[in-house]
Amino acid sequence: ERLEAAGLQQHIAVVPGDFLRDPLPLGFDRVLFSRVLTDWSPEVCRALLMKAKASLARGGQLVINEAFWEGNADYVVSWEFRYIFYDTFGRVLFKSLQLYRLLLEECGFRVVSVSPMLDQAFYSVIVAEPIE
Repeated sequence: ERLEAAGLQQHIAVVPGDFLRDPLPLGFDRVLFSRVLTDWSPEVCRALLMKAKASLARGGQLVINEAFWEGNADYVVSWEFRYIFYDTFGRVLFKSLQLYRLLLEECGFRVVSVSPMLDQAFYSVIVAEPIE
């Protein structure tokens, strides 16, 4: 309803499903992971990145918006402490930029750009393309 009210239904697709079990839909110009990969182990991140790669149309890009370990020492401590009492499901929080680069390379992506975190924000943005 909100997309329709904003006139964006032609530009944004929302598809219900379980992204851990279900394949992602095909043919997209962009796939965005925003505050998603932080919560998962490298093995799960690899699976999600491979699903994203399969879902991209030719020339498409993957966009990752995450807080990196680097530059976020205070935030990392407070975030990890927040999870300490109920994190029994093996989440691995806050990865380094180096680990994201490695995961992307292993999954057949080339990093196009990395926008560093700003003083007012915790997050950085990685843009990557499938290697063809």
